[in-house]
Amino acid sequence: MDCLICGEKDFKPYYYPPTLFNKKSFGYSECCHCYSAQISPLPDEGDMKLMYGSEDHSYLLALKENEKLIFNKVYPKYNHQGFQLLFFRKYNYSQYGKTLLDIGCGSGFYMNHAKSLGFTCYGIEFDAAFAALLREKTDLDIFSVEELEKLFKDVLKFDVIHLGHVLEHSIAPVHFLLGLKKYAHPDTIFIIDGPLEKNKCLSRFFIKWGSILQSKKSNSYPPQHITFTNSHSQLLFFQKAGLKKINYKITEQMFPFPTKLKEEPFKNKLLFILGRISVNLSKIVRGSGNIFHYAGHFK
Repeated sequence: MDCLICGEKDFKPYYYPPTLFNKKSFGYSECCHCYSAQISPLPDEGDMKLMYGSEDHSYLLALKENEKLIFNKVYPKYNHQGFQLLFFRKYNYSQYGKTLLDIGCGSGFYMNHAKSLGFTCYGIEFDAAFAALLREKTDLDIFSVEELEKLFKDVLKFDVIHLGHVLEHSIAPVHFLLGLKKYAHPDTIFIIDGPLEKNKCLSRFFIKWGSILQSKKSNSYPPQHITFTNSHSQLLFFQKAGLKKINYKITEQMFPFPTKLKEEPFKNKLLFILGRISVNLSKIVRGSGNIFHYAGHFK
């Protein structure tokens, strides 16, 4: 197998126990060159259909028939959605134009925020039924790939293309990213946010050794994340894909640790404290963190 991040072929076993899903066992291997990790075998179309769609977004199904989704005005501190909006404002991406395409837009929170800044926004979800449910519950222009391309025909170019926590779900991330060039003009900027699940930070250290000490033989969660990167391998991926960097920022969210301090149980209280210590330490240690923000354009 080839590394989905750097393209090399040498691997060694990774410490994650295999995950059992859809009557299959998905194992984990680490690349000996870029030190990213990935699952094997890769999920097929049937696996993907079981992993995604409206069932993966219970907050939408919980809404009543005529009830609309209300977007958060303020996200909890050190939340990955809040960080995406923060960097969008901080780096003034409106300077690159006012049309935005959000790939794998999910709830549409990013589109909703961009609209408030004067952007004309469209979103893509890959399941047509899920896209229809999102349109109904958000009143945002969210479509499947086929629906969007039929709507626009040959005129389909955007100033900003956003991928928020999407690439790690792809079984062919380079091919997927290059395929989005058809929606771009020569000056289009690509904004990409995502996790760094193999990067150095205190929270990842606790998670790793907690997993090793548990010595679990297997897990049963859906293997939605195909690749696991660190700060170096993630940047290397963008370089190999042909993107020229404009911004690259490493920071840290609290997830998977609790974002609020609770009285009970004691375990959650302890995890919250450990998470906050890790976040504060990452502000000091260069390159430390568990999420990234990247912006660039194709050369």
